[in-house]
Amino acid sequence: MDSSRSEGFLLADLPLDLARYIIVLGASDFKVALALVLTSKQLSTWAIPHLYKRVFLRNQVALDQFKTTLDSCSSRGRFVQTLSLISSCPDDVSLHISILAKTPSLVHLTWLETRPIAEPLPVQSFPASLRYFNVSFYGFHPSSWDNSISFPASISLKVLQVHSHFDFAESPIRQISLSSFTSLKYLLFRSNWDLWEASQFNAWLVSSLIPSFPDTLRVCVIFDHIYNGSRVVLNHTKALIL
Repeated sequence: MDSSRSEGFLLADLPLDLARYIIVLGASDFKVALALVLTSKQLSTWAIPHLYKRVFLRNQVALDQFKTTLDSCSSRGRFVQTLSLISSCPDDVSLHISILAKTPSLVHLTWLETRPIAEPLPVQSFPASLRYFNVSFYGFHPSSWDNSISFPASISLKVLQVHSHFDFAESPIRQISLSSFTSLKYLLFRSNWDLWEASQFNAWLVSSLIPSFPDTLRVCVIFDHIYNGSRVVLNHTKALIL
């Protein structure tokens, strides 16, 4: 017996399905997946889907680099299930559209704009596989939300999270109607208001939002940061179980 192998085994000694299971299990860690991709062609084939499963594009450079990757190897896009897009200029929106067109298996999308951008959300570019959508109004120009919150009928959205930093009088949040979200089950609002805006928001909630709840909605959670000047005076959470 070879004493050098008596205390362990080689991956090549295992049945292929078991070897693949071990590699895939290890590839759930991003650093491990990256190391496996650089090890061999076979391990790379098994690890790459996990390396691209969750993609976070936090700046212009990351957007450009990921678009270049998809342009040179579009098959990588089908592995993306979670995507976070953060941008700060109108040119980024065209990059977003290009990336979304090449991620047909996308399930969870986070969209954050950090500056006022008078561009509508490109919801027609969202893949039909989308089920979770997290959007921040921080920096969004209100006109960019005109008629843009209604999703295509091909998307059966299950979870919608909305985070608003606007003054309520100008907030795009007032334009939201949920009647087109015929599969929505969970709704979360996070907002920053002063005391007067909080009272306006509560009135809008009762008069406009709740009547537009789709029949499928089961849970609505509203989390408010209420300010008095520059100081947070109340963190208020309301939960509606339907």
